[in-house]
Amino acid sequence: MVNRWIKTSQKRRKPLWTGVLVTSLVLTLIAGCSAGNNAKTVAVQAPDYWPTTEWKSATPESQGMDSAKINEMFENMTMHGLAYTMF
Repeated sequence: MVNRWIKTSQKRRKPLWTGVLVTSLVLTLIAGCSAGNNAKTVAVQAPDYWPTTEWKSATPESQGMDSAKINEMFENMTMHGLAYTMF
């Protein structure tokens, strides 16, 4: 029977370089994040449209779509019993 309990002194220890590597990576990340405050403030314009009470409406053609193809799609969906809703 193999003894499954290993004494602390018999455990395999990680090499010293692993700890040094992890520590140096952490310190590099911290130094990179705190390298100074060179951030520039950029003004962002408010959008020209934001739906408040209702959405804008448009024809399919004004958006580059073919309304005949859209109607055909809805007819095929109805013919095959696929449910859809339009709000």
